[in-house]
Amino acid sequence: MDSSTKLKLFTMAEEISGIGHWLYEVSSQHLIWSENIFHIHGLSSESYTPTLETAINAYYPADRQRVIDYMDKAVALGENFEFTFRIVRPTGEIRHVKSKGRCDVNGEGNVDTVFGVFRDVTDEVESVKDIERAELAHSALVESSSDGYWDWYIQEDYEYMSPRFWEMFGYLPEEKPHKPSAWQGMIFEEDLEVALENFDKHINTQGKHPYSQEVRYQHKDGSTVTVLCRGKVIEWDKEGKPLRMIGTHTDITAIKKVEQRLQLVIDGARDGIWDWPDMSKDEEYWSPQWKKLLGYENDEIEAKASTFFSMLHPDDVELAQDAVTAHVEKGIPFDVEYRLKTKSGEFKWFGAKALVSDNADGSKRMTGSITDINDRKLSDIALKEAQNFQKLMFNNNPDLIFVKDKEFKIVSANDAFLSVYPEEQRDKVIGYTTIENYDEEESEAFLYHDKIAFNNGYSETEEAILFPDGQKRVLFTKKVRFKNSDGEEFILGVSRDITGLKSIEEKLKESEERLSVAIKGSASGLWDWDIITDTVIFTPRFREILSYDGDDLLNFPNVYASFEDRLHPDDLERIRSAIEAHLLRKEPYDVEYRLRDKHGEYVWIHAKGQAIWNDGKPTRMAGSIDDITEKRKALDSLIATNQELERFAYMASHDLQEPLRMVVNFTGLLERDYADQLDDRAKKYIDFAADSSRRMQQLINSLLEYARTGDQAQTKEEIDLENVMLNVLSNLTSSIEQSGANIHYSELSTIVANGAQITSLFQNLIGNSIKYRKSSEVPTIEIRSECRADDWLFTIKDNGIGMNQAYANKIFQPFHRLHRNSEYPGTGMGLAICRKIVEGAGGEIWVETELEKGTTFYFTLPR
Repeated sequence: MDSSTKLKLFTMAEEISGIGHWLYEVSSQHLIWSENIFHIHGLSSESYTPTLETAINAYYPADRQRVIDYMDKAVALGENFEFTFRIVRPTGEIRHVKSKGRCDVNGEGNVDTVFGVFRDVTDEVESVKDIERAELAHSALVESSSDGYWDWYIQEDYEYMSPRFWEMFGYLPEEKPHKPSAWQGMIFEEDLEVALENFDKHINTQGKHPYSQEVRYQHKDGSTVTVLCRGKVIEWDKEGKPLRMIGTHTDITAIKKVEQRLQLVIDGARDGIWDWPDMSKDEEYWSPQWKKLLGYENDEIEAKASTFFSMLHPDDVELAQDAVTAHVEKGIPFDVEYRLKTKSGEFKWFGAKALVSDNADGSKRMTGSITDINDRKLSDIALKEAQNFQKLMFNNNPDLIFVKDKEFKIVSANDAFLSVYPEEQRDKVIGYTTIENYDEEESEAFLYHDKIAFNNGYSETEEAILFPDGQKRVLFTKKVRFKNSDGEEFILGVSRDITGLKSIEEKLKESEERLSVAIKGSASGLWDWDIITDTVIFTPRFREILSYDGDDLLNFPNVYASFEDRLHPDDLERIRSAIEAHLLRKEPYDVEYRLRDKHGEYVWIHAKGQAIWNDGKPTRMAGSIDDITEKRKALDSLIATNQELERFAYMASHDLQEPLRMVVNFTGLLERDYADQLDDRAKKYIDFAADSSRRMQQLINSLLEYARTGDQAQTKEEIDLENVMLNVLSNLTSSIEQSGANIHYSELSTIVANGAQITSLFQNLIGNSIKYRKSSEVPTIEIRSECRADDWLFTIKDNGIGMNQAYANKIFQPFHRLHRNSEYPGTGMGLAICRKIVEGAGGEIWVETELEKGTTFYFTLPR
């Protein structure tokens, strides 16, 4: 087959298949079309010579740049291509063409020729006429719309942008590449993140998540352009990847500026702004100031109608709802005052105004504001309450209150004033002078102080008045001149019945005279200290106790220093602490100290005092002193005698030990060495002697311990009762194990006392509870402590045999026992020692008991 035949067959094949081929020589820029290419374009090969420029102009405007980009890449990079585009025939008919291109690269890596084929795919598109009309309409819309239109072929990274798109940002089409990435650098960084995130969500949800956001661009001139960017993927490949996405950019810069200005107005307003866009729905808008008035930050509370009504004071809910209904249905202005709960939980008063408007869909919209009127409202309420209170006070005040005009007529009076007059005369009080029947001299005397008040502005007097009921009463009356809003002058009078007070004053005068006589005749010295001024009034007897003359103010003046300067140095800090304890903690002031008298000798004083407090602060303290010098001497003598007796008892008891040891030793030797020579009776006598000697030793040891207790009474230290209990339980280990006793105690504190004596005290009491146990029960002992205002209270309770309460006081006496030695061995000194320890420390000890029901010992120790 010759070449002409082959060419003819090739041309026929192109016509049948609708495919045409073309060839572009890069160096010569020569473009060659096959006959079918001309046919596809609706051109004649005889009248039309194709060039690259004229060929590109035949493309649909929206597709031209994309074709140029493909050809540029093919020539520059040798990239093959395949894409679909539209051409416009000279008749205006639009045809859809699919093109494939291949590049021929020489040995130097440059492209010599680009070869391609066209295939008319218009028939493959359904409803060609509808598509043509849609394309034309779309083209017209794109060209005329105020929005910027874009059409992005995603996998080809090509994007068509309408003229309005370019105009929106101040660029020409040739100034930037036609791809999205070329514009990303113009987008504000935070807005770009939102746009890219929405794009990913749109792709991942196959278009279900809307691609819509506000984006700020930088205009070519440096200004900011805010656009509403919306789009949608309209083509997907078989693998679900996006192929094509179209969308719009709407310039909302002006709108945003208006919104910003409006927001500035709203944010800067003192009132809170609110908007209920659709009153059939729950969503509302509350301005930041609205929330701030309620104490919330902008993002702390959700704006909803239901939330608003829940914040209303329960008493104001119905009021607000009725106001809304009346405004919507009857057009009554919405101008109400109500209380709203703030973030802190308190209710504040707000004034609210609003207007209702109709939405396009027929729903109702309500917009308004709230104003903080809390201070004004509370002031109004306080004023009203004050007025009510004043009225209440006016009418219920026991004083006689009245108002008179310039003619001396009573224009107002309270109930107390009117009650002075009998019921039948009260209609002749208001509007009258009440002296209509007085003669001229009586009237002049009655009105004397009224005239002074009108002339001078003030008067006061104490006068005896004969009341209408015939009683003579003493009144203290004050009168004040004032003017009303019209400038008219009046006087306000207040009269207090002081008849009873005058009687009391007389009695008080008599009482003061009696008190003066009593003070002068008292053996005690009295003092009265004004703490604010730091001065002290000392009675004459106070000075006399210190050998001063009763009225010697020169050497013993009425100042606080007169007292402290005379205190014995060893007593100064102690007395200061006692005074401070009374003034700050209200502890009793009952002390003994030494004061230096006029001759330099010290006098022992017993002082008591009581302060007066005002608003928690001491303002005054008064009291008495007594000379106890002789008592102290007698007490010191008694203490010395007791100490001597204790030393004697100790020495005597100690000296008795030696002969007793001799008796015990020799009876033991007698029994050992002469046992075979003694009969049973002699041996029994020896046992009696030995047992009595040992018991005598126990009694002497107890007596020694009793005596030593007095010697140790003054030795005190800080001791931990927990450690004391550990020592006591260790000392009683044998008794505890033998009896199986259970001993329980709660947390015990630290006290100041004699350590050895406190150990002996607990050991004696716990040992007693173990000793006097029931044979049928395991002994249980509970030890508790309680911190009280002035002391510690200790309790030791057992479940032992108990005793008759009648013996409760006797058991603390030395050598007193309730049981035979054969039943419960002992000397009867243990509880006597306990009492001596407790009382020596300044405490008390007592017992509560019941036979067969156990015993509870109580004792106190000072704090």
